[in-house]
Amino acid sequence: RAQIMIIVFALILAFFAFRLYDLQIIETGGSKDNTTTFTTRTRVKAARGDILDTNGNVLVRNRASYDLVMNHYVMLTADGTNDYLYKLVERCKESGIEYTEHFPITRERPFVYTLGDMNVSWQNYFQIYLNGLDLDSDITAPLLVKRLRAHYKIPAEWSEEMARQVIGLRYEMDLRGCVGSLANYVFLSDVSDENLSAIAELNIPGLMVEASTVREYSSKYAAHILGFVGPMDAEQWEQYKDDPDYAMDSHIGQAGFEKAFEQYLHGVDGTRIDEVTTDGTVVRSYYEQEPKAGSNVEVAIDINLQRAAEDGLERVLERLRNAPMKENGSAPDGKDAEGGAVVAMDVKTGQVLVCASYPSYDLSTYFEDYTEILEADYDPLYNRALLGTYPPGSTYKMSMVIAGIHSGKINSSTIIVDRGKFTKYAPGFVVHCLRYTDKGTTHGALTAAQALQVSCNYFFYDLADRIGLIIIDRTAQG
Repeated sequence: RAQIMIIVFALILAFFAFRLYDLQIIETGGSKDNTTTFTTRTRVKAARGDILDTNGNVLVRNRASYDLVMNHYVMLTADGTNDYLYKLVERCKESGIEYTEHFPITRERPFVYTLGDMNVSWQNYFQIYLNGLDLDSDITAPLLVKRLRAHYKIPAEWSEEMARQVIGLRYEMDLRGCVGSLANYVFLSDVSDENLSAIAELNIPGLMVEASTVREYSSKYAAHILGFVGPMDAEQWEQYKDDPDYAMDSHIGQAGFEKAFEQYLHGVDGTRIDEVTTDGTVVRSYYEQEPKAGSNVEVAIDINLQRAAEDGLERVLERLRNAPMKENGSAPDGKDAEGGAVVAMDVKTGQVLVCASYPSYDLSTYFEDYTEILEADYDPLYNRALLGTYPPGSTYKMSMVIAGIHSGKINSSTIIVDRGKFTKYAPGFVVHCLRYTDKGTTHGALTAAQALQVSCNYFFYDLADRIGLIIIDRTAQG
């Protein structure tokens, strides 16, 4: 019986050995493609730092999102690469999905080059691509599309536009093969669940889902000063190209705090090494360099005060615009008001607590609503608080007091009597205190501190006459 058991056991081992040989040698023809054959390097985006107000309220944070990234090794070794790409492009057209692509020829006829819209590095990559195919740099766009159509064996029955779009994806993948510094091709960024499902059901080999982040705004206020993040243009790339912490497709602050504090908010992307099989299965992953998140930035703005200022501006301007006509048929004061601004500072520190401009817009839908915002009345994109030029008005009175004290013309106890009308240079120049104009009375005897408190015009006309324009101007500029 022992011999029988040994024979049975040997037969079982022989069966499994034969089956293993059949699977790995006979069915694969001796190929090792069913084992790990590709090692790919993927750039992992670092989270950008948050922006907080002076009380620690988060104004701008990161939201988890997903990108669709194409592994060019897997895609190019799959059977029917063009067919897969055709289905992918068709699904995007059907679903209205806009994807990223850098092939410098328009997607529709008449085909023309778009190199002028790209930075120098992408232009150089295109030249490297042409050199690799032994094509002249002066080849026309239509002829290049024709040559590449033949090179990639794109079926003749496909339309010119569809062939061009498939060529664009083949171009992205070929670049990753001839330019080692380029990270994997990000086909879609911040893809929605609906679009992700629509594309995932195509089972495109080499198309992987990568976790990422996008900026999210926690408040509809302070849009003009928070700013936004966007991809670099050619000029900005020239500024950052020598910085190893930035890739050519990095997003940077384009306005407001996002731009002002870019060096603190920007994180350092990491690098992940993936070992994959030809069907796209990842068998091993590890970080060559872990991503480093950007730093949080706390600003002096108080979002509660900012909210009060913007809401107040809206109420006042709506009241002015909707005010009824006067009895004589003339428009009331402020009827033509287009917008306004409020800036509030801490007098002890000089910190800006409020910087409001109205009308404004919602940063969370800025890119989707850009055309509508651009065409809206009263120019919501114009930051009246920082870009507008206005007469300084009574804010100039503080500079006047400093000029008077520094010049020795007055001191803290000097008294000037408000007489209602300043007539020293009459009849050519006569001005009134607003209290005298409105009520027929005056503020009486005032020190400089008291004059600032009631904003007495007469006091400061008298003070200006004592100081002189040269000292006033020098103090204001200093």
